[in-house]
Amino acid sequence: MVTYCTGGIRCEVLSSLMVNRGFKEVYQLDGGIVRYGEAFKDQGLWEGSLYVFDKRMHLEFSEDAKTIGECTRCSAPTSKFENCSNPSCRTLTLYCADCAASPETLRCADGCAAA
Repeated sequence: MVTYCTGGIRCEVLSSLMVNRGFKEVYQLDGGIVRYGEAFKDQGLWEGSLYVFDKRMHLEFSEDAKTIGECTRCSAPTSKFENCSNPSCRTLTLYCADCAASPETLRCADGCAAA
């Protein structure tokens, strides 16, 4: 079993728990996926953007990062996260710049578009 997390702390806890529960081969990325990305950029085994838990919402390890996300409304390639514009929903979803530009298209699903 291989685990990874953003900075390596949660993997330490999870790896220990897994070993205690009988897993024989447990591996983790030292320093998390962020350190891996800093070391290997997009030449390693990582592909695309990394979701992060701050205002940035995502980061790329190099300018060569592949865009693998799709806009929830139009399926255009994107790495941009936005909250649904419906105040009763606010679901965090991927949107392209065009769909994010308008409250009418910044809705995560057909149910939200009608709300």
